[in-house]
Amino acid sequence: IYATEFSSLKTDGTATLTATAKGILQGDTVPAFNIDMQVKNAMFRYPALLAGVDQINISANVQNPGGNIDLTTVNINPFSFRLAGMPFSLTAFVKTPVSDPDFKASAKGTIDLANIKKVYPLENEASLTGVLTADVQMQGRLSYAEKEQYDRFQASGMVNLKNMFLKMKDMKDVQVKQSTLSFTPQNVKLSQTDVLIGKNDLSLECTLENYLAYVLKGKTIR
Repeated sequence: IYATEFSSLKTDGTATLTATAKGILQGDTVPAFNIDMQVKNAMFRYPALLAGVDQINISANVQNPGGNIDLTTVNINPFSFRLAGMPFSLTAFVKTPVSDPDFKASAKGTIDLANIKKVYPLENEASLTGVLTADVQMQGRLSYAEKEQYDRFQASGMVNLKNMFLKMKDMKDVQVKQSTLSFTPQNVKLSQTDVLIGKNDLSLECTLENYLAYVLKGKTIR
């Protein structure tokens, strides 16, 4: 039986990390633990680059009362930031992660891919442009989707990519003029996708089913 606890020092009142653990780790039995991270209005910037990432806010907690690992809960609300002035936010809550993941998640915001090079040092010959926009919400249990109980599961929204251009050393240029991922409880649809790889011009359309079981349990996607 053991117990540990530690807490980080606050830096200008912007970040704290605390963690506790008490109990027995043996076989499938885990000790009671609680990990909590709070970041408020943080930022980082490379001195040699044009812009930075600011308004970083994180409220994250992982805990378990002890005993079964399936009693673990994960709560992230929010993980948000602003990249070169453009905001993006993620939230997630998960319980019963082993037996039947029960979760609620969302992602919303816009990222100008050209700004990544302004805040993070890419390879000298690498070039990336385009605009990624996301507005997705999901809520329910994995078993609802597996049993096709779509009236009990919520999934909506889309991820859109426009005018993406990627140039890297020793590989063909990749251009995505337009691509959209649309989410429903039944499937994810890839549509309006035009891709240019070198001189190969491709147009793609497809529907992906069983995507939640694939992401959460590693099962076969159709």
